[in-house]
Amino acid sequence: MSKLNIAVIFGGCSNEHDVSIGSGATVIQGLNRQKYNVTPVYISREGKWFLFEGEDFKNIESNTLTPLIFSPSRGGSNFLVQNGDTFSALEIDIAFPALLGRFGEDGTIQGLFEMAGLPYVGCGVLSSALCMEKVFSHDISSTLNIPQPPYITHVLGDNINLKAIIEKLGLPCFVKPVRSGSSVGITKAKTEEELKTAITEAFKHDSRLIFQKNIEGRELKCAVLGTGGDDTVASFPGETIYSSADFYDYEAKYLSAETRKQIPADVSEEIGAKVQGLALKVFKALHCAGLSRVDFFLEDGTGDILFNEINTFPAFTGVSMYPNLCKHMGYPMDVLLDKLIEIAQRTVR
Repeated sequence: MSKLNIAVIFGGCSNEHDVSIGSGATVIQGLNRQKYNVTPVYISREGKWFLFEGEDFKNIESNTLTPLIFSPSRGGSNFLVQNGDTFSALEIDIAFPALLGRFGEDGTIQGLFEMAGLPYVGCGVLSSALCMEKVFSHDISSTLNIPQPPYITHVLGDNINLKAIIEKLGLPCFVKPVRSGSSVGITKAKTEEELKTAITEAFKHDSRLIFQKNIEGRELKCAVLGTGGDDTVASFPGETIYSSADFYDYEAKYLSAETRKQIPADVSEEIGAKVQGLALKVFKALHCAGLSRVDFFLEDGTGDILFNEINTFPAFTGVSMYPNLCKHMGYPMDVLLDKLIEIAQRTVR
């Protein structure tokens, strides 16, 4: 049987560029070379595409980077390597976008692949856009009576009534850019003055904001894998534990040695099953396919399970929550990657 040609695309011009490089490296190194021909494609912070020829993912510029052009034209090769004034075509069967954040997780690159008629791993245009846009994902989930923290939204240009926000959500509360990931631009505001500063900071990253009530409790995360049909499975939840950080911010996620992940989470079978059921409900409601990580709060005192957010391409490094949750439910990295590619081949876009 002939090998499939897989283009793994990583980097990108979102604020999660570095996390995407680590995720792309994991995917590239994890793909079975007996089944796949792997083409690494690096997108710079400036949005330029390159054929990546090397192994040093920590120092990208030290590798050979050959300019690459992606063509959305159907009926021919979509990946064209530039050599001076000439171009050579790369035959690619499936795109594997290991991109996080805007221009990777938000439906934009998915739309480019669909224009080209190129199968790709992960959620489609609509689901990617809905999940990246925190307000829409919460609005849709609320129509299905999925429990979640109270929230308020605002658009740049609105007259923001700080007292009304405090009255509804209390302090502290969270201020988030609607379309940001990895906690970039997010602030836990404890006073009215901090709330003002948080709004200014969040508007640097997006023109729409979501204000969310602070929930005291534990953070549980669930991996979902499947087409969105009856074959879709959800892992028993894992838990993110951090002690020194005020909340699970960028430093706690990626830089702190004190942050740890507990897989499986130390919760009862009943709570685990409820989280799994809600994760599947969110995944299907937002028309997801392939993979997603769905995050919840387990509230202190009440024991309520509250939906926080969904990530259509969560961090995918060797120590990241999603691949390790999948490993715990019987999908080690090579099997998980095979499954994601098989779903991409079956999915009609």
